[in-house]
Amino acid sequence: MRSKLSYTFLGAPGDSELNTLLISLQSFQTIVKETTTEITGDGFSTIKVKEINIGSYNFFFEFNTFFSAPPMIEFGIKLTAAIIPTIIIELYKLKKFHSKNKNLKIEKGEKTTQIVNSGGETLIINNPTYNIYQNNPSIKRALNSNISAINQDTSIAGIRIEEPDQGNSIEITREELPALIEDEISESEESRPVVADNCILTVFKVVFDLDDKRYKWGFLYKEKKIEARIEDEKFSQTVAKGEKFSKGDTLNVRLEILQKFDKNYGEYLDNSFKILEVYNHKSIGDQMSINE
Repeated sequence: MRSKLSYTFLGAPGDSELNTLLISLQSFQTIVKETTTEITGDGFSTIKVKEINIGSYNFFFEFNTFFSAPPMIEFGIKLTAAIIPTIIIELYKLKKFHSKNKNLKIEKGEKTTQIVNSGGETLIINNPTYNIYQNNPSIKRALNSNISAINQDTSIAGIRIEEPDQGNSIEITREELPALIEDEISESEESRPVVADNCILTVFKVVFDLDDKRYKWGFLYKEKKIEARIEDEKFSQTVAKGEKFSKGDTLNVRLEILQKFDKNYGEYLDNSFKILEVYNHKSIGDQMSINE
């Protein structure tokens, strides 16, 4: 399956260092290949330069993507080759947005992630993009390498990446470049809340006294054991009325995850959990209750 993307060095970069072009394009190729691997699993992309406009160094790329298995569906989104250019542009958008204000509030929905900074600005991206950005260190290094190389060449006024026929693009100016290659984590960003909707938790420990903050419910979440307090007043009333719970029951919930930055891994890791709302309770015997 084929998809297209253009990559433009802004300004009049006729005197650009050859090394700048080589490093930036090589790192861009890494971003494309890593994104393709994330989307296709064992699949791969061949990348061809279909056209070059030398005056502005405008490169038109065509990706021919091969799947080893039928495309996956993640967060309700069919992960085909057509989404690869979109994700690549969103990766740059996310890095640019993050550079403006690193104290971000993140809320994950069914298909998209909404990110809000302290100034009230909002960025909405596909969930696969957010997951790739958070969990793929090769892409983070390639983004930094790409932007750092351009930043060091003053003949380049910035870059623009776009899907030719989709109206989707990202532009980064020279003035914006330095902030995008800052990697230090400040104290204000050492932890952050992430809200995930429609999470399915399997019960393995029940706490009937929800007013006692010393104890937390125990769950299996994504095959890991977690403990979480439940702060849903309606659910607390249901428990107080004597609703029965057993090990193996499931709750569909709105979950807040407090993540802390781990300098050893260079990424945010889940640290604590809080249930904001319980949508329904499914007993191990398939009996449904609460809002059903």
